[in-house]
Amino acid sequence: DAADRFVELLDVRGSIERCVFSSAAPGAAKDRQGIQLLDSRILLRGCSFLQLPFTALGMRHLGQLLVLGSSFNGNATAIRAADGSKVDVDGSSFTGNGKVFVLRADNPVLGGAGLTVHSNTLAGNGQERDLDASSTADSTLQVAPRVMGAFIPRP
Repeated sequence: DAADRFVELLDVRGSIERCVFSSAAPGAAKDRQGIQLLDSRILLRGCSFLQLPFTALGMRHLGQLLVLGSSFNGNATAIRAADGSKVDVDGSSFTGNGKVFVLRADNPVLGGAGLTVHSNTLAGNGQERDLDASSTADSTLQVAPRVMGAFIPRP
């Protein structure tokens, strides 16, 4: 529904690469999302989310997301994950966002979200992490090979 989000993917396995999502029309609803992923496993690589007055990338319902080499600039919220979703972020930049990572358990049965951040650049953001008691955030230097293998097939 274009009134709620630019793109919504349900139960999808695949990748989104080299796309740009930029500012919406003035007066856009603040509860929209640039991309909403539901129960999906997605590799997001080389994408840009620019000046969105709402959540740039939302994920719910036990989804898995690997974000590589993407940029989030001037968004209300860069990434929001909920309900058992797992997100890994590496080699990405976050500049001038209101919030960078928001993790929630919207449905208590599914639990909170999990975030693992690696080597990213963060500058001039309002709040880096906003987690509820059911969600977790971690930092490591590199994406684990098992995580990378789940998204990028070997030749």
